[in-house]
Order: sequence, then C-alpha cells, then structure tokens
Amino acid sequence: MCKALIVYILISCSCIFGASAQSLSQYSLSKIGRQDGTRFHPDRKGLRAILKKGMNKSSDFFKPHEADASTAAYLTDSAYVTAYREAAYMRAVSYSRYTGGIPPMLASLIAGIVAVGAVGGIFLLFHKLTH
Repeated sequence: MCKALIVYILISCSCIFGASAQSLSQYSLSKIGRQDGTRFHPDRKGLRAILKKGMNKSSDFFKPHEADASTAAYLTDSAYVTAYREAAYMRAVSYSRYTGGIPPMLASLIAGIVAVGAVGGIFLLFHKLTH
C-alpha cells in the first residue's frame, strides 16, 4: 500500500512538472501575435507612405518591436511575427483606406455632427418656406 502511494505521488509530480515545461503552440503564438497587432497605431507619416508607396505586410514598417510585443521572447518566433505583421497591416490599411488617417471614432463623430447639421438646416429651410 505504501509503495503504491509513493509511486502515485511520483507519477503525479512528474505530470505536473512536465505540463509546465511545454512551450506555446504555433496557434497560440499566432493568436497572441494577432492580438498584439491589433493594438498597432500607425502615425500620419506612416499612413502617407502606405497610401503613396503601397506598402505590403512584409515591409519593415509593420515589424514588431519590443515595446509592441506582449513578451520580447516572442519576437524570435516566425509564427508570432507573421501574425503580428498581418494584423498591423490590416489595421493600417483600414485607417488609411476608410478614414484617410482619421481614427474611426473621430470619423463617426464628425459624420454625426454633419448629419445633425444637415437635418437642422433642412428643418430651418422648410420652416422659413412655410411661414
């Protein structure tokens, strides 16, 4: 009985320590890379370069740096870097293509103000015509 308990404890400990030594899978690193890439904020100079030069995702502009990565050790993994570049490229293209470099929240605020002004102007014009 005592021998069986000792064997059980040794097997349990080896399973616990073996599980903690596993590295992240390629899928996990890709997922982390995509999450980090969605936090990429291109500056105006970079947006102009994207629009003029037509940069692709393999450009050094989308290369992750230590400040961008959640862990600096991921920068050496090709799955992480590829996923980061794809996500950063898509984010930069969406900024430049749809808003001309204006962040989407600011663009929607401007559109709302223009819409309210247009409706108010039409209302005032209709009011003056009827009275």
